[in-house]
Amino acid sequence: MTLLFSSPLQGLRPVLVMESTTALLSLYASLCHHEETSQELSLKLSLLTDQLCVLVNDDSNPELALRAAGSLCATLAIPGLLTATNLDVIRSTLVRVATQESAPPVGAEHGDLLAAALRLNLPLADDVLSLLKEEICRGYHPTKTERVLRMSTACASNTLSLSFMLPSLTESFVSSIRDNRAPYQKLLAKYLLDVVCRAEKCGTTVHHAALLRSVVAAWIESLGSEQRTAAIEDFVEASLLVQKLAQMCSASDIREIYSTILETCLKANIPSQPLLLLVQSVICHMPRDAMSADERLVQLLSDGRLHDSSHLAGKCLAGLVNKLIAGDMEKVLQCLQSSWQPQWTLAKADLLLWVTKGLLLRGYPDLAKYTNLVRLVHRRAKEWLYSSKEQSDLMFVF
Repeated sequence: MTLLFSSPLQGLRPVLVMESTTALLSLYASLCHHEETSQELSLKLSLLTDQLCVLVNDDSNPELALRAAGSLCATLAIPGLLTATNLDVIRSTLVRVATQESAPPVGAEHGDLLAAALRLNLPLADDVLSLLKEEICRGYHPTKTERVLRMSTACASNTLSLSFMLPSLTESFVSSIRDNRAPYQKLLAKYLLDVVCRAEKCGTTVHHAALLRSVVAAWIESLGSEQRTAAIEDFVEASLLVQKLAQMCSASDIREIYSTILETCLKANIPSQPLLLLVQSVICHMPRDAMSADERLVQLLSDGRLHDSSHLAGKCLAGLVNKLIAGDMEKVLQCLQSSWQPQWTLAKADLLLWVTKGLLLRGYPDLAKYTNLVRLVHRRAKEWLYSSKEQSDLMFVF
């Protein structure tokens, strides 16, 4: 520890000193009782924490400031070490980094520091979280919002803090989709996904089905707005969030949500690309055997008019074949065969390749029982091929 107070640090030495300091403090927190520490050691630790509180706000050396935040995170676990002044410095540091444009970027160490304070139920954590919530409710700011959202992901480390923050994050996200505020929508989707993943890692409870229902409802509602020309690029981040939530939902919940999406697709006649992206995000990531065959959806997805460079219809078919209840497989394949007859086109050939991929994914690692299905589908496709007007373009597929 005395290294920290020696002559000016040069080169990599500051980083090495800070790493050693963090490791030492973490070890001390786990092995020692600070109340029983000698007066001399207690004084040195107090001097060390005071120095860390200075370094954590050193904007001239952002790397060292981040390392200091990591070391302070370790000190929070030592009861009685930090003074009221130290805690106030930590609070003001987190607020400054999260809300001031001139401050250094929010680092993982800042989030970990807030998360540790939340787990310990420190008053400073409640103060910071309340401020973050206020900033989120104010809406999008081009330079401040990402700072606020990045810091807000720390709420996932604690059940109470998550229940305090998640409704505001969800409401803001739903509103951003409905109001066509793409920049805000993308940021909120990105950091909501971070919250969900962090909660999973920390063992914090998230009501995945309720969140997914809200996202899906807003997504569908936005596509029905006459004032909006939906671009698929606006929904990429949201699709990643939907994928994660679909993985976490129970089979019964996902079936209910999927039925809502299905009805929307059928009403659309020819679904838009953003709507197909929603279908793909749910179907390809739901639990296996969570859905039964629906001939209406199969016929819709096998329509060659949906063929495009993004292959969304094909991906949806692959996901459908992969996740179907086992007894419905033949039913779906028969429906596909009838949809693709009598004229064979390049678009249908592309869809066939995606169906094949779905069959192979379903059979992995035991592919034997699906080999005959793949052969059957391709054999029949070859038979149809010779009556196609695009025969020369299709030969390469087979």
